[in-house]
Amino acid sequence: MKDKEIAEKIGSLIKLDTDAVHAYRTAIKRIENSKIHDRLDNCRNDHQRHIDDLSAHMQNRGWKPPRPLRTGTAHNRNNQQSTKSSIIPGIIPRMKPTIIAMTSPVE
Repeated sequence: MKDKEIAEKIGSLIKLDTDAVHAYRTAIKRIENSKIHDRLDNCRNDHQRHIDDLSAHMQNRGWKPPRPLRTGTAHNRNNQQSTKSSIIPGIIPRMKPTIIAMTSPVE
């Protein structure tokens, strides 16, 4: 695999982790249960660490990593909100089984 292909694949992983961070932030804002909130926050932190580690790896190789947005939105030149992460709108219903599993007692 060529360096350019590797850089593109790592960049794609960074973008996926960025979407995950935004999705967890959205979910965390809606969760009142502190145990669930903390567990989701730990997952969000893992994805943020992936972004940081993969970005550092790319920079060490002389590649330019994608610039993940930390606000959850992309902005145009006029600094107006233009798009949101595509994963956020449907993530909450899909996370319900995960949230239930995380809060269920282990047998």
